[in-house]
Amino acid sequence: MSRSETKPLCCPTCGAPQLDRVIVGGKKRQALFDFLWERKHGATTQQVISHLYDNEANGGPEDAQKCVHVVVHQINETLEDLNFPWRISSVSGRYKFVAPDEMFRRYTIPEKRKIAREPGGVRALARRYKVTHNTIHNWRRQFANGASA
Repeated sequence: MSRSETKPLCCPTCGAPQLDRVIVGGKKRQALFDFLWERKHGATTQQVISHLYDNEANGGPEDAQKCVHVVVHQINETLEDLNFPWRISSVSGRYKFVAPDEMFRRYTIPEKRKIAREPGGVRALARRYKVTHNTIHNWRRQFANGASA
């Protein structure tokens, strides 16, 4: 019996009990959800892989990192369908639960233009401004050569 079946789940930010149980699918999905929910500061990909695949004789699939990414995506789709207010995101190299307003901030057109023109790597900018790296790519294409919105 897992911890979340006997105790209410808590908010990873403030620790307040929120609900009795969230069911997100199969064994791997549920194990990952419960594992991350109990860790306020999240877990590295390697910690997640160890948690999910340590009991397997072969140590898990060769592409375990990709498998974790797929499982996270599946969990997030389920959470969206359930109107659950949190999503799992990779933040500074750690998978953790974040509130949607922490994941994506709305930027004005001048702010987008300024960010798109900043030097630096796409992923570093994405982390700094809490947007996806695809968003940075899109802004750079949109505002290339002085184009406006």
